[in-house]
This record gives sequence, structure tokens and C-alpha cells, in this order.
Amino acid sequence: MPKLKTRVKVPKLRLRRPSSAIRRILERDPSEQILNALEEVQGKADFKLLRRVTRETRPHVRGGWIHVTDAMLPCDRLLAGSLLGVQPPAAPVPPKTRRIWDNGTYMHLRYQCYFRCLPRPFVVEAPKLLRYWPIVGEADVALEHPDIGKWVIELKSMNAGQWRLVHAPKDSHHDQANGYVAMSGEGWGGQVWYENKNNQDLKKFVMELDRSTWEAAWRRASAVAGAVLAGDLPAMCPTCPDVAFCEDNIRLTDKALEVIHEQRAISYPSSGR
Repeated sequence: MPKLKTRVKVPKLRLRRPSSAIRRILERDPSEQILNALEEVQGKADFKLLRRVTRETRPHVRGGWIHVTDAMLPCDRLLAGSLLGVQPPAAPVPPKTRRIWDNGTYMHLRYQCYFRCLPRPFVVEAPKLLRYWPIVGEADVALEHPDIGKWVIELKSMNAGQWRLVHAPKDSHHDQANGYVAMSGEGWGGQVWYENKNNQDLKKFVMELDRSTWEAAWRRASAVAGAVLAGDLPAMCPTCPDVAFCEDNIRLTDKALEVIHEQRAISYPSSGR
């Protein structure tokens, strides 16, 4: 018996254009303005520029400072370790995890090349080292424009499944960007950009300085730094997951204290805001 061929009529999807009100909102969105400018020039990024960005990317400062991401750690003893330049034990990294991390690193380099292609009146530093002793950090992008404003931009990369679930900056990403905004000075705002690594779609979030969160983090870091300079280490946590490391590795040494004193001395008064 011959097979009957049936036609299935698939309705055409009609994409609705954004209303004029939504278009006006998008036009005033600083992250959208920056992205529009970026997409006009990103084709100018080349390997020569990539080499320059790579040369100017600094490794994390070790010793004399507490990195802004370490300042969020719940343990004061680990903050002291960061200040003393003690690196936590590194677990073996599986090859797949290494590829995931490398993908994020290369995404940062790619965008930093794009941002450096922006013409005047844009003023761009990518990356930008920021210090407010005892906290230090390196923002992915610091950007100024007379009409768009002054912005610190934090870049993140994630897979499609994670990306679809993002509707606001993750707490750790918000606190990291918030620290960069605070250390940048008056008049700066923050943005967190998430790129979908499957198709390069973007979600962008604009944030204002949360001064109370920053001041609490800075006061805590300063208290730990003051105790270390006075020759005291914070007590270990009652439920420390790595007693051997915190007890044996995080120690006061003359060399480490000398570095802390040196970094503190060169930080004032120019780095405080």
C-alpha cells in the first residue's frame, strides 16, 4: 500500500520589533551604548594588539596586599595568608577544567582588544590595576566617555545553560565589581557582562556602588592587616578544613612583614580615595 505524503504546515514566527519606548530605554542604557560602539570597531582587533594586551596583563600581586576576591573569603586567617603572600595549596586541575579556564582567559583578552580599539573621546584602560591598601585588584576594563560616563566593566564567560539562568550579577561577581568601582573613585559605576560561550550572546548589568558592602570589606581587611603588622595572626576557624595548611604555612616571617610595610608605605597618600 503506497505511503501517503502529508504536509505539515509550520506557522511562520513573526518577530516583534521593540516598541519605540523600549528602543529609547535601550538607547539610554550605558552598557548598550558601549556595546554598540564596540561592535563598530571590534573588527580592527588583530594579533599585534593581542600581543600588546598580553604583555601588559600582570600576574596577581603576591604579598603586601589582599586581593579583592580574597577579601570575600569568610576566614580571617586566609585573609592574613593573602596579605603574607601565602598561596593556598593547588589541587590537580583536570584537563577539561583547564580548557574551561583557558576559554575564559582568552575571552577576556579578546574583549580587552576590542575595547582598546575604541576611538576618542573614549579613554580605555584594559586591564586596569586598582589599589586601596590593603586591597588590590585588576579590573578587566576601565572606560571613560564624556557622554556615557565612567565605568568599570567586569567580563564573565559561561555555558548556555548557566547563561540562561542569569538575571542579575552573581553575588561574588557583584562584590568583585563593587570593589573595583569603590577603588576607582568618585563618579564611577560598574557593569558586569556575561558572554554565552556557545553563541557569544551577551547579558549586561549596570550597577551602582554599594558603599556599605565595600566599607565593611575594607574595614575587615584593614583590621586583619593591622593585626598582622602588630605581630598577631587571626585565630584559626573552629571547623578549619585544612588545619595543616593554616597552621604550618600561614606564618609571620621577617621577609613577609617587610614586604607588607613597604607596600603600605608606598600606598599613602596617593592610593587612598
